[in-house]
Amino acid sequence: MAERILCVDDEPRVLEGIERMLGDELDISTATSGVQGLARLTHEGPFAVVVSDMRMPQMDGATFLHEVRKRAPDTMRVLLTGETDVKSAIRAVNDGAIFRFLTKPCPPELLRAALEAACAQSRLVRAERELLEHTLQGVIGLLGEVLGIVSPAAALASRRSHALVKHVVAALGIQNGWKIEAAAQLSQLGCVALPPALVEAGLSGAGMSPQDREAFRAHSATTQRLLADIPRLEEVGAIIRAATEPLPAAPTDDLSRGALLLALANDVARAAAGGKPMRAAIEAARLRMVPGQRGFDDALASFRDVPDEPVLVRVKDLRAAMVLAEPLVTKTGVTLASVGQEITALALERIRRFAESAGLPEAVRVRLPRSA
Repeated sequence: MAERILCVDDEPRVLEGIERMLGDELDISTATSGVQGLARLTHEGPFAVVVSDMRMPQMDGATFLHEVRKRAPDTMRVLLTGETDVKSAIRAVNDGAIFRFLTKPCPPELLRAALEAACAQSRLVRAERELLEHTLQGVIGLLGEVLGIVSPAAALASRRSHALVKHVVAALGIQNGWKIEAAAQLSQLGCVALPPALVEAGLSGAGMSPQDREAFRAHSATTQRLLADIPRLEEVGAIIRAATEPLPAAPTDDLSRGALLLALANDVARAAAGGKPMRAAIEAARLRMVPGQRGFDDALASFRDVPDEPVLVRVKDLRAAMVLAEPLVTKTGVTLASVGQEITALALERIRRFAESAGLPEAVRVRLPRSA
């Protein structure tokens, strides 16, 4: 499959020439302005490479490619510039992280070589990102499994908060939402260093002395230390730590916004775990809001749409992303999964094995994922 390239120039003849030269080898799309180019990037992307002329009315190439970098960081950016635009080209390189800049008129063989190199770099960047994402997902999943073994109560609390955060991130279209989701999944990881009785009391929030409350709150600092040396999880640890600290009246960056959302999710999940219906849990969280706190309303509105009523599903029909509303216990009394546990591919395999050897009930109550 040919790599997709977007070429932007306010001179249609230049675009026609590029299509004649490279159209048989590459999948070329064109736009005659920066505004039109951004629209194509949004609605027709992703593109492996974006090529832009420097001198264009309304939005020059440097400004356009700077915006491309923000919207599609994995896309390679190539600038075509006249010899008199060297200063502008330097600005474009600095602001837009240009992969190559070429002077006009550009020989066909030089443009072809530059685009082939840009396509190769784009493939490399995508492969590295996908590998890193899969590695991170594996690390997060493994840490969650370890937490479930050492402290089932803490793991359950994390799963409840993660279900809420995952829903709100999707509903609000939060960029880089994976960091907040990961923070929710790992929010109770530091509980592995605490006595089980303190964890139980801390998660319920009942009957704790000021000393015990402070000792429990310190688990977020432990979590941050555990994650500090794992690449790309440093910010996740910072979000977890900040969610237990006094929150700003108005979040201004990704860290404070993530901490605010995580703190709210933890609050709602704790109230729901105490037996309150979701709407009552949301209202309880609202009443505990800091006076003047902003940034809660959209999240609270999204929490109201989280499915609350469980449904009965045959065990053989269980699917990934369903969440158990009751324990799944074999006929011999072995608990395979607890309340609040999300069904994963690994859990499904384990359930199938036990269904054959130990026997399982015919059906179990679950909460369906929002897309179901």
